[in-house]
Parts: sequence; C-alpha cells; structure tokens
Amino acid sequence: MNDSSPSTPDPTSPGQSPSWSDPTASAAHEPPPIPPAPGDMTPPPTETTPQASGPMPPGPYGDSGQHYPPMHGAYPIAGPGGPGAFPPPPRRSNRGWWIGGSIALLVLILCCGCVGGFGYFVYRIAEDTEDDAREAVVTYLEDIQAERYGDAYDSLCDEVRDDQTEQEFVDEMSSRPKKFNDFEVTDTSLEDGDYLVKVTLKFPDNTTDRERYNVVIEGESDLRVCP
Repeated sequence: MNDSSPSTPDPTSPGQSPSWSDPTASAAHEPPPIPPAPGDMTPPPTETTPQASGPMPPGPYGDSGQHYPPMHGAYPIAGPGGPGAFPPPPRRSNRGWWIGGSIALLVLILCCGCVGGFGYFVYRIAEDTEDDAREAVVTYLEDIQAERYGDAYDSLCDEVRDDQTEQEFVDEMSSRPKKFNDFEVTDTSLEDGDYLVKVTLKFPDNTTDRERYNVVIEGESDLRVCP
C-alpha cells in the first residue's frame, strides 16, 4: 500500500533547495540576550515592548546643557555691577577711636597728676622733717648756751642717755673750759636714714668751732639729738 501523506523533505538530500531551514534549529543557536548595564533601567527591547525610537522627551529641567536652578540658601553669583552683586560694607566711623583715645588721655593725665601730687607730698614731708631736725638742734644748743642742762638732756637720744645719766651730763657741761656765746646752722641733710645738722659755734675770743649733730626719729615722730 502506498502512503499518500506528504513526507518531510530531508534537507541533506541532494535535491533539496538550500533556502529552506529548520526554524527550531535556528532558535536553538541564537545567543542569549545581553543583560542591561548597572544603572541602566531601560528594559531591553522585546517582542511585546518594542524599543522606542526618536528623541527623548525633555526632562524637568529642559534640554541637556541647561543650568540647574540654584539650591536653597546658595549665594548668588556676584558680578561687577550686575544683578546679585554684594553692596560694599558700610564705612566704619572713627568716633569710637576718638572717644577711647580721649578717655585714655584723661586717665593718663589724672595718673600723672596723682603721681606728681604724691611726689610733691613726699617732698614737703622731707622738707618739713629737715626743718624739724634743724629746730631740734637749735633748741638743744640754746639750752646749753643758757645753761639749762636738764632741758638739754631731755633733748638727747636714747643711746646717749643710756650711756650717761642726767647728773653726769650736767657736770660735764658745767665744767667746759670754753662756752660758746653764739652759733649758726650751716647745713642740714639726710644721710643713712638720719638727719645731719652742721653747726658753727662762736666763742667770746672770736674763735669758732664746727660741730656735727645727728638727729634721729624715735617713737612715732620724736626727733632726738645725738652729739
């Protein structure tokens, strides 16, 4: 019995046309699709989603190359005299410097005045003390000249009175061979914390004698003579 169904042609037979091919064999040899690169979210073209062609629609900020709007809080671009240029800073006044300088000068003047006043005060104290030292020697010599030896003894410093009693002092002054009848204070100075008073004694025979008397401060303000 002859089979009347058509037979599948053999592609390898010599009489088969070369343009025919098995579709299942071609699909088996096609390479797999290339996966998208990292970051490329565009899906590859498929048979159901054809790849769009033509220019891309403009984005939210316009075409490529357009500047993005400035971020919030960004500084404007300053141009010479153009929009966005910062104004020059206000000129500072020198009034504060004048006031501060005047106050400093006033303080300096007051300080100098205080120092000068204190110096003058110390100078006046020194002058007054020199006068008091001179006056102490004058009083002592006047008591000796008038033979008031007890009063003269009271004018002596503690060092002399510790070495000599009042009676010994009276006897010594009474037995002097020469008694002066006048005297003159020639100089008063401060040496080693004590005052030095120089005196010229004058005698009846017109002779003179130069003496030096130390005056010391004892107690709070007592001036004593140390011959």
